[in-house]
Amino acid sequence: MLDLARFLIGACFLLYAAHSDLKTRTVENWVWTLMGISGFLILGYNIQEKGDVPLNALALLPSILLFIDAVGESELMDKHWSKIGPTLYILAAICFLYVAFLNDYGTFTLQILMIFVMMVMAYVFYYARIFHGGADAKAFMCIAILMPFYPETMLMPLPEMVQPVFPFAFTTLLNGCIILLFMPLYYLLRNLKSGDMDMPYALLGYKSRTDNLPKFVWPMERLENGELVRSVAPKRDLDWDKEIEKLKKLDKKIWVTPKIPFILPLLAGFALTFFLGNLFFVILDLLL
Repeated sequence: MLDLARFLIGACFLLYAAHSDLKTRTVENWVWTLMGISGFLILGYNIQEKGDVPLNALALLPSILLFIDAVGESELMDKHWSKIGPTLYILAAICFLYVAFLNDYGTFTLQILMIFVMMVMAYVFYYARIFHGGADAKAFMCIAILMPFYPETMLMPLPEMVQPVFPFAFTTLLNGCIILLFMPLYYLLRNLKSGDMDMPYALLGYKSRTDNLPKFVWPMERLENGELVRSVAPKRDLDWDKEIEKLKKLDKKIWVTPKIPFILPLLAGFALTFFLGNLFFVILDLLL
């Protein structure tokens, strides 16, 4: 029943977030706050039921501290962040290291510790621009909090020895990325139909008229010294509002790549992981 509750809670929040991301490319912070709190409450019940409450509560504390940092958007936090932020990070690191290296613990505690590892990974992916927005990072964090354990519903479960070091959230991310691998095929078929087959742009997007550019796209071409210059990876530090205004004055078709709302493949990956398991291992099993 807890597995089902976790899935329904996660699916509802991710569905709302995906809808918001599609419409506006933003997700309100309350979505992640409530999703994360729901996960912590269920985890609290798990810890009380499992026993060894002090150790497991201490193992969970680093994740709670990072979560406060991730969703803490208030005037009080902003005003005193130079003092609050470093304190949260130091406390989180001390608690994590104490439990990880100074205590003997079982699989349950290890899985709780891995929530913190996944949350740190979310920060790394965000600053490395693997996650293009804060909502993607927060969604990944909340999945880690809500689903620290694999459910018994998986058709092809991972071996129990692998599960603690290959957490549900990471599998969700991998599954979402595997789904995204089909996007180049979609673009290729679309461009094949329209006859626009310049590589590698035909695998990354499509052509659109400059006087009618879609709302949520990155131009793969921009004006430089009066000439159109192509780029597979659009520079994020440019003022694209100005660049697009320049492009709109042209009477041409240019290559654009859609701003894909990553919450959508995360939602699909979340459902696939819950019912099927790790797609990478499923594909390997089919091939070998």
